[in-house]
Amino acid sequence: MINKQCPMCGEYINVNAEVCEYCGYTFENEVAENQEKVVEKENKDDLYCKFKKSSLGSKVFFTIIGTILFGFALYMIGLTIMAIFFSSTLQVDIPQNKEVVKERVLDNDELLKEGINSFNNNDLDNAAEYFDKILKSGNNTNKAEAHLYMGKILMKRNLADKAIEEYEIALSLNEHYLEPKIAMMEYYMKENRCDDKVRELYKSMKSNISNKLLESLFECLTKYPDFAYTSGDEYKEMAERVYKANGNNMNALRVLRDYYHDKRDTKNELIYAEKILKKQYDADEALRILNLYYQMEYYTKALEILDTMEQHGYNAEQVLRTRYYIQNKREMYKSRNNTQTNNEATEENDPYAKIQPKYERVKYVDENAW
Repeated sequence: MINKQCPMCGEYINVNAEVCEYCGYTFENEVAENQEKVVEKENKDDLYCKFKKSSLGSKVFFTIIGTILFGFALYMIGLTIMAIFFSSTLQVDIPQNKEVVKERVLDNDELLKEGINSFNNNDLDNAAEYFDKILKSGNNTNKAEAHLYMGKILMKRNLADKAIEEYEIALSLNEHYLEPKIAMMEYYMKENRCDDKVRELYKSMKSNISNKLLESLFECLTKYPDFAYTSGDEYKEMAERVYKANGNNMNALRVLRDYYHDKRDTKNELIYAEKILKKQYDADEALRILNLYYQMEYYTKALEILDTMEQHGYNAEQVLRTRYYIQNKREMYKSRNNTQTNNEATEENDPYAKIQPKYERVKYVDENAW
């Protein structure tokens, strides 16, 4: 039998008793509290059952999601490992495969382009491989160009003789190909070589040669005086072109002066002699001009040249004697041609008078000095 203690008197009575039989204490409040506790406990039990049911579904849901995410993570890790493995394996094989593709796909035009790019980047070994593939191909396209660049590669490697052979092969494939001729001419000029072969090379390219290269060739040829006599008009044309490109080239002026001297063209000889003297005083050139003026009876200009020679320290006695002689000649000329007011020829009968201005000049010398 279960008893309970009365809170008032402390006696034990029946658990179901509502009133204490000893003191009359009423247990109504406790019954209400017990009922509330029972109700609260039942509510808690209901909530726990519901929570248990809901947590079971959540566990199943999150378990499924977790399994999927874990599998995806494993899949990505596997792909990463495979990618690293295959990339490290293909690092050696990729260049070989690329070369195989190039050999199979690139034609001669593409090989030439790649070779020129490598050559311009100073990658001579790679460039030589491209050009060699062109030369070994059965197609004749771009073979002249390949020989040209093979020659340039050999020239950079200081193999001049083999380079010249490549240039000549390029010319044999295309006789109008200008670049091998220019490359050969540049080498010959660097070596100061001006033999018959160089002259023939110039003849074949003279209309296309650059002014800079032409001037180098001209300066080289001036070291060989025999060339002026064997070439004649060709050498004169070269000098004219050089002088036109560079008006300060003294060698070109001298060549033109000598050319007209050999042709006995006194007027043109005088023109170039005066240009030489104007750019650079030279006693021999002044004497040449003096003689030309005297031959052409340009006595006033001859006296002018004598003054120039005297200013530059020429022998005073010779200048004085020559001046006296020319003055006498001048007076005789004027008396003989009393219809002319000037000792020079008129513009109507002498084109040279248009080039040099006419002027009157009289200078008397004391005859007692002699």
